[in-house]
Amino acid sequence: MRTWAGITTTPIVKKSLFEKFSILLPPPHEQRKIAEILGIVDEGIERVEQEIEHTERLKKGLTQRLLIRGIGHKEFKDSPIGKIPKDWEVVKLGKIAEVKYGLSQPPKLKDDGVPMIRATNIKKRQNFKERNLYG
Repeated sequence: MRTWAGITTTPIVKKSLFEKFSILLPPPHEQRKIAEILGIVDEGIERVEQEIEHTERLKKGLTQRLLIRGIGHKEFKDSPIGKIPKDWEVVKLGKIAEVKYGLSQPPKLKDDGVPMIRATNIKKRQNFKERNLYG
């Protein structure tokens, strides 16, 4: 398969060449058994994929809850982003981080292990995603 400027092409194979191919053809009862086994495997894969999706939703929900409600807090207050623990505060990023411009690639982690967040990781009115923090 070749690709030029977003166009995918497949080399041409003549019909006469296909007619010369030899293939194995199991008897019908064996074909049905193979199809049954592959169907069972597909169902198993589907169940695993559903469990993964469920686990990812659970992780997202727990992460949001931990990042907004914290652990073990009993008193909350209103804030610009909703209810947060009473002893937490909402601050502007520039107050707690050094903001630099003009870097296309994140530098290596500093000695303290704090990752760099690039402007491309930030979208208006969206929260950071864990994978964005590390490039």
